[in-house]
Amino acid sequence: MNNSPVHRHPPELIERAKQLYMEFKNATEIYNATGLPIRTVHYHVQRSWRAERDVIKNDYFSYVAENKRHLLNDITDSALQIIDKSLKRLVESDEKLKVHQIKAISEILESIDKIIKLDDNKPTEIHATTQPTTIIELKERLRVDPFLSLEDKNEEVINLPEPISNASSPNSVHEITKTETDGPGTQP
Repeated sequence: MNNSPVHRHPPELIERAKQLYMEFKNATEIYNATGLPIRTVHYHVQRSWRAERDVIKNDYFSYVAENKRHLLNDITDSALQIIDKSLKRLVESDEKLKVHQIKAISEILESIDKIIKLDDNKPTEIHATTQPTTIIELKERLRVDPFLSLEDKNEEVINLPEPISNASSPNSVHEITKTETDGPGTQP
């Protein structure tokens, strides 16, 4: 008789262990449920179960990806209905919202909004960054600034204060703050 783990245990027990593995149970949980040795479970996982479970996992993730937008919209609708009902009750009862209640409501809506923006490939965050620029670039930006008066724009040179550093050339570097929009999936 062959000494491989396949022939030492009843097929029903092996099938039950496989079913548990396909339910994403680990080897210890399978051992506790079936009594099948962990080494035997690992043997079957390496032999064929892992490949089968990967197919199932990929199918599941494909399904979730295809239906995520619909599921999120359903969750959003439900959350908004709950918030709407809660707010109506609070208005009718003349209770004041507590700070933590307002914060929780806004965090829920903000999270859902970010998820929807990511799905639409829209930016989710806007960050200010510091970038070096020259005096010439600053002067050019000020010339095209729509908020400057016409008198300021008509001046031949827009006067900027000179930096305190030793750099006195017109191309000396200053730092300015620029607002940038992060693309989808960018985190702070």
